[in-house]
Amino acid sequence: MTSAFFFAIPIWTIRRLFIKLFLRKIGSGCFFMRHVRFINPFNISIGSNVILNREVMLDGRGGRLMIGNNVDIAQETNIWTLEHDVNDCLLYTSDAADELD
Repeated sequence: MTSAFFFAIPIWTIRRLFIKLFLRKIGSGCFFMRHVRFINPFNISIGSNVILNREVMLDGRGGRLMIGNNVDIAQETNIWTLEHDVNDCLLYTSDAADELD
């Protein structure tokens, strides 16, 4: 089983238990819809009263991603902490930590 299976579980209370195992921090009063995807979730912190809608992807590979309190992220939004230079023939990556309030 992959983490995608856990994030597709239709019962929020069970899904939340698995999400708490993966994320660095999760505040109270959060709700994540099904099929939310985390890349390197140990670098992702989420504050209180946060809503992640369907098909949201959060990327923690490039550094810490901190989402503050009272944030609502729209359906199919991708938040990346890693990027590459499209003008570089080797597509080297660069990173930067992000914080959303």
